[in-house]
Amino acid sequence: MTELLRKPFVMPFLIALIGIAAYANTFAVPFQFDDDAYIVNNPLIRSFHYFLAPGDVADLTELTPTAVPPALRTAFTTRIVTYLSFAVNYHLHGLDVTGYHIVNLAIHILSAMLVYLLVMATLRTGPFRDRAVDRAACPAELAAGAVALLFVSHPIQTQAVTYISQRFASLAALFFLAALLLYVRSVPAQPGPLRKATYGASLLLTVGAMLTKEFTIVLPVVVALYDTLFLPGSRGDRIRRLAPFAATVAIIPVLIFIQQGTVHALDSTMRTITAADASSIT
Repeated sequence: MTELLRKPFVMPFLIALIGIAAYANTFAVPFQFDDDAYIVNNPLIRSFHYFLAPGDVADLTELTPTAVPPALRTAFTTRIVTYLSFAVNYHLHGLDVTGYHIVNLAIHILSAMLVYLLVMATLRTGPFRDRAVDRAACPAELAAGAVALLFVSHPIQTQAVTYISQRFASLAALFFLAALLLYVRSVPAQPGPLRKATYGASLLLTVGAMLTKEFTIVLPVVVALYDTLFLPGSRGDRIRRLAPFAATVAIIPVLIFIQQGTVHALDSTMRTITAADASSIT
């Protein structure tokens, strides 16, 4: 059994199989709650114009024929990647929910596979590799597989998978995990084009995450914490490889500033994005 688990495609196959089995009865779940604003009645996904000219979104008000709610307008640039995925869904099959659910489930399964690979990579770092662990009794593939299978099948994930609008969170998580994994792999790699490409892809995915949902602003902090806890290198090495990620923290505030035009708009915009009621939430 242990040897079977060590084969490279066995655990990813199990993750996909369990994920599909868990959500096989959800493909006909209708649009719910915010789906009406973000998908069903959203003029921004009816064409690709606004993705080529995102500044035009500011011209759409609640009084125009193509009414757009304030939360959608103010968060368009910081969630443009997810809106683009909705636009692709819409142009392929309109408002048939099956296609949207298939994409949501695929995102979730891919994230679970990234969890598996990330745990595997972590168990190969110095703090774990140097420990006297009986790998025969509990191989890394088994430990990582258990974590990934729990991730893909745990009921707490149901909303992120079956509620179509929650693709904002699940797709951002996919970019988040992929960026972290590629960073982890790039640090110990031999210097050369492959290492640069892996590092560059990690940085690009970090930017993609920032353009998917706002919570990914913490990704550079997570990368820095992981680097400090698990990866080798001097203080200078860490500063050099983390500096570009630290710079990405500015992306979301800058996009909001450009769209709103004033520094004071940052606070009100974030309240709109998070649906915070100033009368009850400080």
